[in-house]
Amino acid sequence: MPNYMFVHPLLGITTVGLILAAFAMKTGERKYWTLHYATGLLAAAAGTWAFSAAILAVARRWLDSGGHPNLPFIASVHLGLATLGLLALTIQGIYSRG
Repeated sequence: MPNYMFVHPLLGITTVGLILAAFAMKTGERKYWTLHYATGLLAAAAGTWAFSAAILAVARRWLDSGGHPNLPFIASVHLGLATLGLLALTIQGIYSRG
């Protein structure tokens, strides 16, 4: 696997970690509202970067292979779930009332 393919998983792990941290800050015994929202914004930014990096990696692989990138079916499933997750995070951020 080419080295540029490893950027996306690192950004994805960062995103999930930030989401879990934001969740813990809002649902824990003590509430950290400001830090929760700041962490949520960072998670949204990291998720957008991860999504963008994935698209760029697939596009580059498409160019390197001279045609179809030959990705497994699970990559399509992953793309759908990532799209839904990022959309849910965005909608939650827009309609959040605290």
